[in-house]
Amino acid sequence: MLINEDLHSLLVHPRPQLRRKDWVSLNGAWQFAEDPDDRGLLERWFDIVDPYQEEITVPFPPGSRLSEREDFSDCDIVWYRKVITDEDLPAKSSDRVHRLNFEAVDFETDVWVNGDHLIAHVGGGTSFSVDLPEESEYTVVVRAQDRRFDKSQPRGKQDWSEAPHGIWYRRTTGIWRDVWVEAVPRIAIEQIYWAFDLDSARLSAEVAFSTWVPEGNISVSLSLRERKLAHVTASVTGLSATVAVEIPQARNRTDWHELLWFPGNPNLVDAEVELEVPGSYDRVFSYVGLRSVDTAKGYLRINRKPIFVRGVLDQGYWRESFFTAPSLEKQLDDLRLTIDMGFNTVRVHQRTPDRRYLAMADHLGIMVWAEFPAAFEYSRRAVNWTMAQWNSILDRDASSPSIVVWMPFNESWGVDLVSTNPSQRHFVNSIIELTRAKDATRLVVANDGWEQLDTDIVSTHDYATTGEELAVAYRGLEEINKTVHGVGPQGRPILLSGDIEGRPVMVTEFGGISLKESEESSWGYAIVGSPAEFADAVSSLFEGLYTSTVLTGWCYTQLTDTLQETNGLLTEERVPKIPLERIRTFVLGDKFHEQIRPRRFNQLTGGEE
Repeated sequence: MLINEDLHSLLVHPRPQLRRKDWVSLNGAWQFAEDPDDRGLLERWFDIVDPYQEEITVPFPPGSRLSEREDFSDCDIVWYRKVITDEDLPAKSSDRVHRLNFEAVDFETDVWVNGDHLIAHVGGGTSFSVDLPEESEYTVVVRAQDRRFDKSQPRGKQDWSEAPHGIWYRRTTGIWRDVWVEAVPRIAIEQIYWAFDLDSARLSAEVAFSTWVPEGNISVSLSLRERKLAHVTASVTGLSATVAVEIPQARNRTDWHELLWFPGNPNLVDAEVELEVPGSYDRVFSYVGLRSVDTAKGYLRINRKPIFVRGVLDQGYWRESFFTAPSLEKQLDDLRLTIDMGFNTVRVHQRTPDRRYLAMADHLGIMVWAEFPAAFEYSRRAVNWTMAQWNSILDRDASSPSIVVWMPFNESWGVDLVSTNPSQRHFVNSIIELTRAKDATRLVVANDGWEQLDTDIVSTHDYATTGEELAVAYRGLEEINKTVHGVGPQGRPILLSGDIEGRPVMVTEFGGISLKESEESSWGYAIVGSPAEFADAVSSLFEGLYTSTVLTGWCYTQLTDTLQETNGLLTEERVPKIPLERIRTFVLGDKFHEQIRPRRFNQLTGGEE
């Protein structure tokens, strides 16, 4: 199960950075029932079979074609039921338990097994698990409640209207990511938080345990392409332990291109972690990308190397399955197309990523800017839910090397009065400070697009429809200062306090050009009628930004068409609207550069760009 030997096993596993060999998927056919009148709890649907007259294909959300429940009434409450036996589950010894894992259920979830309520969970994009009882047969029942009209509920791009409108799409109610079971020791490795310090050439592994360890030993073994890098053993006690691993090879900069994780040169180190406790033994497989992230002289840097960020916004939506990828191959194809078009960064927009998507990005060497789905009103519930779920994501995805930037807020969604309301400012600042307190290894964009407080990157959203407009706004430092400290390109101030002060300045949303190819409703910031017009319009925008002597990155909107929002570089079917090679020419901008910037490849220091 080494990443450099068996990539397929890595990507198939729902939790690629903490893998055990003994697991099975519960995806597939489940019994299903709608509960529009909220009768299920009173009538004890968790303990009877009669209400479940239909089937659904998990993990696809009801209403989607791949769920095989397209006739879904779009009610707020749904129930699932599945009977499994020990024969359906991975073999286990007496010192192990079966753990039932849910990658994502939207939004409030209750789980019963054999009539007993085992867990309640809140959050549509966070993962959770529960141990199964010692039985030979299990009736698993899941109730999910997803209130359409509750705008305090973090929902991102999921529409609260009955029909998708504007830039919002069909919602995902209920189970929308994998359900699976693994055999786990009673005293188990629960999580591994990897963190690499480039200055000291030291990797730390903070290992969390499922229960108190009275005494035991933990070992960490690292290898890279069959070359052993390190092996450390330490005694442990308590609920967690931190193991420090020296990586002396990282002290030699000429070796970095063969050792460290860079965009375009993604070295991944295999890790095997073992926990030995009297009467119990756990062994998990993981991986880590050794890399540092910081800023200097207006650039984002990876391993002290300045990177010009060439990003694209990814909605992660499919007409046949909504926000659930139709298959692993479809997700992988999206990322490969992104790289083929010349981008080195993908912005995971208004959703939490599938953990396998992150593993793909880790493996392919593309940077990820990770967002969180916004609520659309400011309330005590919105604050509580956002804080709790963001905190969970910071833990869940802490070790993915491809994530280089956290983006907890976008365009003041859910904090519309942040420029004038002290309470909303405190809330935004508290999320930013929480993020930095838990993760000093990445950058934080405070409120992407405008009305930013304490942000590591000054970002603007600018949907100008011509390159000339962009050039006027960003050509040099004087123009950028006017843009940042003036009314802002979308009529909202960019910074609420402070100056640029050497921070990177990037246009993190631009583009939005729609190619209208049918009579179906088309939405975009500008609409053109032919591929030739599309190519001219898109080329002009890239050229306008590349005239800047100050910008050190941008993010194009968007990767694919998404329902009525037809402003992708690719169609919904992932077909380029103009030849891919021509898109790559725009993206790389070799003919447009007027700024002295890092070259795209340097073999000695490693990495693309």
